[in-house]
Amino acid sequence: GENTAGHTDGNAYKTVEFTFTVNKPGTSTLVFTGPAEKSPRLDKLDITLKSDGLASFGAVGRAGLGGTISPDGFVALKDGKAAFTVTPDEGYRIASVTKGGAAVEVADPEQPLTVEVSAEEAAEGDVVVEALFEQIPAPEPQPDPEPDPEPEPNPQPGTGGSTSGNGSTSSKPSGSTGTIPQTGDLSALAAPLALGASGLLGAAAALKRKKR
Repeated sequence: GENTAGHTDGNAYKTVEFTFTVNKPGTSTLVFTGPAEKSPRLDKLDITLKSDGLASFGAVGRAGLGGTISPDGFVALKDGKAAFTVTPDEGYRIASVTKGGAAVEVADPEQPLTVEVSAEEAAEGDVVVEALFEQIPAPEPQPDPEPDPEPEPNPQPGTGGSTSGNGSTSSKPSGSTGTIPQTGDLSALAAPLALGASGLLGAAAALKRKKR
């Protein structure tokens, strides 16, 4: 209904009592309006329930930010029960659901959930089904996989020979014996030169003997 209260003196206080009758369970709204271009002045508002004509209790659905519950508000029990559907918004998931203050198991927090209230649960008072939601955290970035190590190149490609204990390889020309003298080693070169000179002298002596 509607009630009107006014005062000729804007600086004076006035107390007005209103009586409202609730015709059916649900959400009610009080609207306060004032004269043109003026806002109503309200310093205090008390609401007191004088009588309750409900013959039975029901259930109440409540939802926080990030999702919905359907139906929302008071629901009378039909056929001895009432059902609520909790649905998270995109990018959110169900944080918790309670029924009458007790926690309800949530199998998949990112999917809708149905909660039922029976007449036995609402025998002594309205049962509140409340759903809270939370934002789904962004996935953590994964590091790039490390590339496979490249095979190490052969330090002496294409060479044969035996491998020594320290991993180095050595090769010798086929048919040769002894060691090859290193560059700058004069003592190592002296022995082959001496052998060559003696060989030449021996050949010259043999020729002289044949001529005789």
